[in-house]
Amino acid sequence: MARLYRANGSLRAWGALSRHAALRLCGRRVPAFLHIEPTRRCQCQCVHCCVPSCEATPSDELSLAEIRTLLDQARALGILQVIFTGGEPLLRDDTDEAVRSAHRAGLLTRVNTNGVLLSRERAQRLREAGLTEAAVSLDSADAATHDRLRGHAGAFHAAVQAIHHLRAVGIQARVQVCATPDNTPDGVRALIALARQLGAHSVRILPVRAAGRWAETGRGGLADEALAALRSLQDVRFVGVELPTEQSVCAALRRQSLSIAPDGGVTVCPAVPFAMGNVRRHPLAAVWRAHGEAPLRLYRGNCPLNDPVTFAALREHANAVADRLP
Repeated sequence: MARLYRANGSLRAWGALSRHAALRLCGRRVPAFLHIEPTRRCQCQCVHCCVPSCEATPSDELSLAEIRTLLDQARALGILQVIFTGGEPLLRDDTDEAVRSAHRAGLLTRVNTNGVLLSRERAQRLREAGLTEAAVSLDSADAATHDRLRGHAGAFHAAVQAIHHLRAVGIQARVQVCATPDNTPDGVRALIALARQLGAHSVRILPVRAAGRWAETGRGGLADEALAALRSLQDVRFVGVELPTEQSVCAALRRQSLSIAPDGGVTVCPAVPFAMGNVRRHPLAAVWRAHGEAPLRLYRGNCPLNDPVTFAALREHANAVADRLP
């Protein structure tokens, strides 16, 4: 985290970190991360995507003005980092301005991208807007395999070029890997080697979740043996795995994060389809308070979406939060 603050270079961001720490010392539960999906539109059709194959139209998406209001609320709540995700957030031309507003509010910023639209010029605009970090998705070290999994010809070349562009303009570049039964563990090892070769600052491995298109295939999450193999690849200096141990609880269940869908729905995670409220009707702080009051079962070692019992518990929690809102 300190690396990101140094890269960000904003005194307001350091001030936000101090305030966040003070709130926690006073016993306040405050979120650290906010995911914002400006859109769920995308050029790719990834088989493992956690977004359903049919989604909202652009007319449902939050406007830039609404996103700016949300960012002000996020800063007031004590959030440290905003992650613009999707969908492909760079399909919206005003994502650059949303990044600028977040940076001015003292928030660390990250964009999750497939790299298709991340030209050198766009990377420079994002750098000037204050983008701290970008996570570029790579599914295979083999170009043909990556393009097939993404359903988009040229996606591999675009992702590799995007990493070069990010490094050229001085934005921290992370490689983000979705681990499925088809690429674990050998394919992930090859991606880690490729990320080092490209000069990425880190690799983040996300085990596949039973949501969206992947759930539509009828396939579940990784077996325990595959998760163990992924965890063996961890390197504190370069490779991180979501849920790094069998006893780990995800940030959403630890109540460290919130996610905002394109239509303003508030969920615990971008992959979770159950909205607890909507920022078009309720202040973010009100949803957060209700989220903290409602019971939420902890589930260790795997994504709760990958288990029918905890999947149902997430739905029940969202309903309980909604019932607490006016």
